Amino acid sequence: EQISGVRYSFDKDKCGFIDKVNISEEYSKAAELYVTIAYDSSEGEVTSSQYILMVLDKDNDWKVCFAGSKAQAYADGIITDKNSEKAEANAQAVYEAAEKAVTELSKDKSYKFEYMNYISTETDKFIEKIKEQLPDELKDTYFTVFIDEGKLDYVVWSQEAGAEITVTYPEKKN
Repeated sequence: EQISGVRYSFDKDKCGFIDKVNISEEYSKAAELYVTIAYDSSEGEVTSSQYILMVLDKDNDWKVCFAGSKAQAYADGIITDKNSEKAEANAQAVYEAAEKAVTELSKDKSYKFEYMNYISTETDKFIEKIKEQLPDELKDTYFTVFIDEGKLDYVVWSQEAGAEITVTYPEKKN
């Protein structure tokens, strides 16, 4: 049922069935929907793009299992595919290179880990050591390495800044 003053439209070219959604409930089909929601406000029309995952449950009812952005669905592990699995492997490779760099730099008494996070675009010695150990295809990707009290905590990796798939490795548990 449509709410007064609210309009929505679906991107029919993007909407469709997907192979798998990582939820605990049983379902027979899963679909992803791309919807633009528009509503009137005092400043004019406001729009919002949303990504919605729906599943057909055992009672043959469609239910929303996720709403947000596709990037959030990847980050939350709700959906996985070949691209996100490769992203996970890339994040792990960066983490392992960072482990080696931390070990090496910890022996260098002149080097101090000054920050909580180090971004791949920086020219810090730590980032340079990480990139030395990475395969060529990962050297220009975008990652942030998080340090906690001088020890490697985790990395966040994506192909580029603002990419749809962003992976935290190891996965942070809340």
